[in-house]
Amino acid sequence: MKIPEEYEDVLHTLIHEMSHARLDHLNRKDIPYGIGEAEAELSTYLVGQHFGYHFKDESAAYMKGWLDNAKQEGHTLSNENLDRAMNNARHIIQDINAQLETKK
Repeated sequence: MKIPEEYEDVLHTLIHEMSHARLDHLNRKDIPYGIGEAEAELSTYLVGQHFGYHFKDESAAYMKGWLDNAKQEGHTLSNENLDRAMNNARHIIQDINAQLETKK
């Protein structure tokens, strides 16, 4: 998957928003907002890494901000949240790879 460098921010945002949709954050009222943001951003980071995009610095800063906010509200990122983010990333990677295969 090749994206010109000037569009990496757009790719980052698209993956992040796709993650929110796949994780059903709009309808999951049981997930605090900051935790949902962290789930989506962790997924984004993992997908980016898989395809060779380096979202590390941006993702780390974004997640830290939302996790600090969540902590102030008494919430933490649980193993369930980590599993959700990793499974979401796996599904997105599989979906992208399937689309790339059909383009060959």
